[in-house]
Amino acid sequence: MQVLDLMTTEVFTVGPDTAIKEAAQLIFRHRVSGLPVVDDSGRLVGIITEADFLRLEVARVEEADPAPLETVGEVMSRGVVTISPEQGVAEAAKIMVV
Repeated sequence: MQVLDLMTTEVFTVGPDTAIKEAAQLIFRHRVSGLPVVDDSGRLVGIITEADFLRLEVARVEEADPAPLETVGEVMSRGVVTISPEQGVAEAAKIMVV
């Protein structure tokens, strides 16, 4: 079985300058766990996930005077690892658990 057989094909993206609130609404509305972050040329520069929102909330609670974070680019995870749709599911699983 290939990654193509299991992957989502309708992908919603945001840019680094997208408001955090807007990204959260997209994740909720489309029932996805994350959004790829792309620059103006469509190049992948990061990903924002539910885990990033949780980290943001914990930081806000734990800091006495947290700096306001407004955009996806301030919160997103960088260094995203990708895989080809033609790769096997087992290979994708190995990458995900490392």
